[in-house]
Amino acid sequence: MKSLYVFGHNPIQHDSRSQPHVLQAPAISVLWASWCDLIVAREESAHLEYYGTSLTPDDVAHITQLRSSDQPVFFGRALDDGVRGFVVNRTRKLTIFMSPGSRFLSIGKAKGAVTRSFEDMNLQIRSVQCLSGSKIFVSTWSEIFRHEDQDAKGMVVAFASVLSFLHFLRTNISLNEYREIFGKWGYPHTTVHSPLPIDICANAPTMTALNRSTHQVHTHAFDLRFPRCLGREDIDPPDWGKAHPVSYLSEIGARKIASGGYYTCVISKASPSSSEDDDEEAGGELYIWGQAPPGTNRELSALRTTPSSDDQEAMEDPYVKCVDLRIDDLPADVMDVAVGWGHILVAAQATKRQGTKKEILRAVFAAGCNGKQQLGLQGKEKSRDFVEDFTEVEMLRGKKVVQLVCAGWTSHVVVEHD
Repeated sequence: MKSLYVFGHNPIQHDSRSQPHVLQAPAISVLWASWCDLIVAREESAHLEYYGTSLTPDDVAHITQLRSSDQPVFFGRALDDGVRGFVVNRTRKLTIFMSPGSRFLSIGKAKGAVTRSFEDMNLQIRSVQCLSGSKIFVSTWSEIFRHEDQDAKGMVVAFASVLSFLHFLRTNISLNEYREIFGKWGYPHTTVHSPLPIDICANAPTMTALNRSTHQVHTHAFDLRFPRCLGREDIDPPDWGKAHPVSYLSEIGARKIASGGYYTCVISKASPSSSEDDDEEAGGELYIWGQAPPGTNRELSALRTTPSSDDQEAMEDPYVKCVDLRIDDLPADVMDVAVGWGHILVAAQATKRQGTKKEILRAVFAAGCNGKQQLGLQGKEKSRDFVEDFTEVEMLRGKKVVQLVCAGWTSHVVVEHD
């Protein structure tokens, strides 16, 4: 049995006094979350469930007709319009929810849902990530996006807007042909390519990509007002069309990336304390960079640390910081991480050994913005607007976390009961 806990702004229960444990099912997963809506798949329900306020009833019907087996890929703006559409690769269809007056997208006076087919294209859309403004990044897997590297079928392509991506799908021609005929101001362009599929995530100013073939992390930004959000020095002269590696992580290897607000987090492949280095389920170390959202007068202590010696200063990166987490004073492996608008949740575990006996200790840590109590903390920490240090979420001690999702001022935690 699994349970979903929701902390902070809750689109399911509007009574702030309600318990954070809001849904339970043999299997449950969060497919999309924003400040104003939530999409959930539950085993006991034949179709997806939508909670929120960003869509009309007719738009909601497009979602609640979907099944989890359709494996839809949702996209939108977590702190703006909410969910704006989805892709179903099995049927090769893209659906967009039009919103007149939306800063994200609109087609004249068009409203409602628009569905387009790309069934004639040998294309799989793995993820669509939206930055502030209209620009989007699409992680694709296809022969038609082959790069000069003939083995590279995984691509991250930048489009000027969702509508330009929709137009590309309608033309049914290769990316190079489309760029020559319809391209404007350098769009669309490839930012990362790989022989394997590429994971991507985005926050307000930057896109982050995880190359599965090299386990390297690349970042790209259009808004250079927040240089710390790149996690590296900017390229001089700027190569705005490409994502570049985060040099500090080049020898580490990443397993997962997460981004939101103005923070980005990375989990390494395996931490030194892990005894299962080759196991994909083994934990890793947590790395973080970025800054608190503009207007926040506080910062995470992990990003404010100053070297205590010249030797430490020489070894420490000015952007990327490694976060040390401990459970009962034992070094913890990081299993999962999620980032909202200025807040971070981390699932970790440690191994306690007594002779031949081994006990797994599990905990969830939270830090950052807490104005809506999105960190799930208790006691005196509960009322603090900003928590600088990663602090344990006591009600989740010992629980096995199977999914973390943060968006806006909300945290979603799915736990599995023994």
